[in-house]
Amino acid sequence: MPQPTGGTSWLEGISAFLVLVFFAASWWRARRRRNRRD
Repeated sequence: MPQPTGGTSWLEGISAFLVLVFFAASWWRARRRRNRRD
């Protein structure tokens, strides 16, 4: 059940934040590997 007013708003924010952190970590690892290789 979708709740437009509060309730799961903080959960959605945390989920989005975790996803961003996950992608950032993966990208950072790939970048570090490239720099180390160079």
